[in-house]
Amino acid sequence: MTTFRYIAYQETRRLVGTMVADSAQDVTQQLESQGLQVTAIAEATGSGHPVGTTHLTLSDRIVLMQNLGTFLASGVPIIRALELTAADASPRMHDVLVTIVTDLKAGQSLAMSLEHCGSAFDPVTIALVESGEATRRLTEIFR
Repeated sequence: MTTFRYIAYQETRRLVGTMVADSAQDVTQQLESQGLQVTAIAEATGSGHPVGTTHLTLSDRIVLMQNLGTFLASGVPIIRALELTAADASPRMHDVLVTIVTDLKAGQSLAMSLEHCGSAFDPVTIALVESGEATRRLTEIFR
């Protein structure tokens, strides 16, 4: 049995929680049987991200979001955009971006990955990204 973190919706209400199950598919089935729409699932055990205490300034976050908006508008995939941004970033930003890329490659949503970054991103930024993912308007959200 593994502990999984999930993000799900019940109508317009966002639910974030954990559940112990054999697989992510089992978590999805259990939540959907309760009438929830699951948007993200990830293993909760062993996440231990090194950036848990990193804080990005408002300026850092604004520049990052604008850069990602430009990359996405140009047709660059999100993972590649994050990798390109990390290549020229400060050490603090680089660590955050590497964590995000790792999470995305593991199949997590961008919003959940931002949540894993501890205090690097404020709840409003995370909510905006989650909204952008849900509505497929991430490029506009970043701009």
